[in-house]
This record gives sequence, C-alpha cells and structure tokens, in this order.
Amino acid sequence: MLDKNFTVKIAICDDDESQRDTIINLIKKGFEKTDYVENIDWFESGEAFLAADRDKYDLVFMDIYMSGITGMEAAKQLYSENKRTKIVFCTTSSDFGVESYDVEAIRYLLKPIEEDRFFAVLDFFFKNFAAKKTITVTCDRIDETIALDDILWIESQGHKSIIHTSHRSYTTRTSLAELHKELEPHGFMKPVRYALVSVNQIVGTPNKTIVLTDGTEFDIPKDKRVAVRNEFADIKYKRLIENIGNN
Repeated sequence: MLDKNFTVKIAICDDDESQRDTIINLIKKGFEKTDYVENIDWFESGEAFLAADRDKYDLVFMDIYMSGITGMEAAKQLYSENKRTKIVFCTTSSDFGVESYDVEAIRYLLKPIEEDRFFAVLDFFFKNFAAKKTITVTCDRIDETIALDDILWIESQGHKSIIHTSHRSYTTRTSLAELHKELEPHGFMKPVRYALVSVNQIVGTPNKTIVLTDGTEFDIPKDKRVAVRNEFADIKYKRLIENIGNN
C-alpha cells in the first residue's frame, strides 16, 4: 500500500484557463479527504504537454478539443510510450468516446464537469491504480517514489544503484544490498551478483538465461542455475497464494 502523504503527480492539459482552474480546485478538494498529496502541473496545449517530462505523471486530465494537436493525439503518443500513466478525458462532446478505449482512458468526463462525477473518477483511480506498493529512494537529493510494478531490474554500478523501470531509470546511492533486503519480500530476486530482478518481469522459467519483458537478458552462472530456478518457482507460488487470498 502507499505510505501516508504519498504524492500523486497530476497533469492538466487544457487550453481554457477557467477549465484548468475548475479541475485544479476539484482535485484539491478531492484530495482533502485522503492521505495522498497532489502535485499538479498544467499545460495549455498538447504540444506543450508532449514537450515536457510527461512520463513522470500518474494521472492526466486531457481536454480533447484544443488548437493545434488534439488531446486525443497527445494521449495516443503518451500511451504509445508509457502505459502506466492513467488518462481522463474532459471534453464538451462524446464524439471520441469509443476512440478513448484505444488509450485505455479510465474515464470520459463531459463539460461542464459535475463535482460528483469528478470525485468518482478520483475514487476509482485511488482504488485501482494509486494503492500499490512503492519504494522511495533519493536521486540527486530528490526523493523519488517508484511503483514496484514498474521496476524491471536494478543494477549495481560502483557505489550507486540504477533502478530501471518501464519508462525511465533512476540513479540512487542506496546500495544494491539495501534494496535487496527491502524488495526481496515483494517478488525480487538476485540471480546474478550485480542485479536484482522483478520476478513479474521475467519471461518464462529461468534456465541458462533470464529474459525480461523489455528484452534484457542475464546469463545465469552454471553453479547457480538450479538455485535460481527454485527461487523463481518459490516466489511465483507465494504470489499465486497471495492473489488467491486477496480475491
């Protein structure tokens, strides 16, 4: 689960200042009843949004009808690069309702936005996407909170560790040994001396190599292959039992 005061990074992309202000006020009001903290950026065009570091956002409120590139086009480009960020369309027409499924938009809000419907969107986001296990590490004096589901693998590089996720990498001075101790109970294993790997990101059963969903490969030392296969099987079994218990 998320720690109290977990920061949700939100982007609002709308060329109408009054609409941006409405959404900002609704977000602040909706967050007052939660343990989450909102961090809001806004953009007045699809071009401005796409030029920003958009991969960092957890949630995007996107207007569809804007001058220049449309919100749907901006959303499709975001989705092609990063399927983690959740999109909510806010628009004056339902014309793009079907097309919104192409980017797995979690909701489609018609303007003028009704408060109850907006809060229902936030509740849905909190229950289905925000409430996940995370780890917080310091990168260049900035605390970065990373969802464990996003982590592919972590490599040791000198006195630093590099956390590779599905959309970017984070460099931290937290040692691989410390990260291993914290992440081992959450489905991470150390098949080679220099790396931690998320079991959920492994394609197939490890044999001579481990292949991740992004194509990264690790050669397993011959004397560790049986132990690695057994550890992989144990973790997968434990997670299966946990999932059954949660249903």
